[in-house]
Amino acid sequence: MLMTESSKMRPSQCITVRPTTPDNEHIPLYIGHCDTPGLHIDYGAPTGSLDIEKIGTVLDPVIERVTRQALFQSNTGAEKAANVKVIVNNFFLYEMTQSGYYVQENWEGYASRLQMYYGDYIDEVIDQHRDTYTFVTTLKELTDAMISEGKIGLLNSVEGMPQRIDVPLLQVVDTLTKAKVQVIDLMWNQSTDVGHSHIDPHDDGVTDKGKELIKMCADAGILVFDVSHAGAQTAEDMIRCVGPTQRVIASHTGAQTGKVLTQTRNITDKVAQGIMERSGIIGVAPVAMMVGGHTLADVVTAIEHFVKLDPTGGKLITLGVDLNGTGAEGKIEGAATVLELHNIAGALYKVGFSQDMIEDIFWRNGFDFWHSTFTGARKLG
Repeated sequence: MLMTESSKMRPSQCITVRPTTPDNEHIPLYIGHCDTPGLHIDYGAPTGSLDIEKIGTVLDPVIERVTRQALFQSNTGAEKAANVKVIVNNFFLYEMTQSGYYVQENWEGYASRLQMYYGDYIDEVIDQHRDTYTFVTTLKELTDAMISEGKIGLLNSVEGMPQRIDVPLLQVVDTLTKAKVQVIDLMWNQSTDVGHSHIDPHDDGVTDKGKELIKMCADAGILVFDVSHAGAQTAEDMIRCVGPTQRVIASHTGAQTGKVLTQTRNITDKVAQGIMERSGIIGVAPVAMMVGGHTLADVVTAIEHFVKLDPTGGKLITLGVDLNGTGAEGKIEGAATVLELHNIAGALYKVGFSQDMIEDIFWRNGFDFWHSTFTGARKLG
């Protein structure tokens, strides 16, 4: 179990960063999860906020490149204005249409979309916006993104596997590695042949194929697995079966307590404690259905719940913003866009959180987690 020693400097305390709003000492910067900012337009950009359902075709691989480029550029302004430093760029690999979601049935279709986004599109975007975006695959790149003015780092993640992995797992791992994927969620809101979703009433855990995939990923350097959409048993299995250098996180979630006691999309206290005991990290999502309401106070309550469970006193808790994956019905008043995230910091300060704790939650904990992941310093078990 990780216990922070007061006499030992944390990695995040050894770097200097500019606060989000220079004239407000209680508002720090942000590091955390989001769903593909380059392919959504409800990320708080000057263009306004639209419901996901209204722009479902944006993820269609045949969309005009100039349209996708314009969407990415419109988001760049908002991210810079909010002083976003590092994004866990969580690519939603299912096709979205006006009528719903189309889940990739096999590896061929899945890999094609992965190549389209992480292999082609993002490479091109970064090449054209080198003054803003950079890949984060090493400790140096992580630190550079944090301390460089106007620079935003992107950590690649995938949200869900196809329903069937019908190719050798070595091919799967090789494809993910070449796409610079560093975080894997085994499922989204549908179960797969490697694990079960939170909405599956027959969740019997990670499958043998899933356990083998996790093991093979460790050998290839893919170290982080996300339980955000997993069923409780699958999440518990993931915590148990990761290797000695791998981590399990809940990148964007809530607690099963109070008004959201029966919300299966949220993690149980048992799962939360398991993640913390294995030196993982929990990202609290400012999303109405996951915190039980539309107010900043609801977000604060969720954060407080996890802090009470945290044996380190709050050093394993961060924000897991899911603004791009949230329609109008899920928005938090006062924190509906990336430009308003600082209001969560203000709400925490008002209920007694210290400035240090707020900065921990907003960025230090996230930085320390990724620092230790890249260095292998934080061992599990």
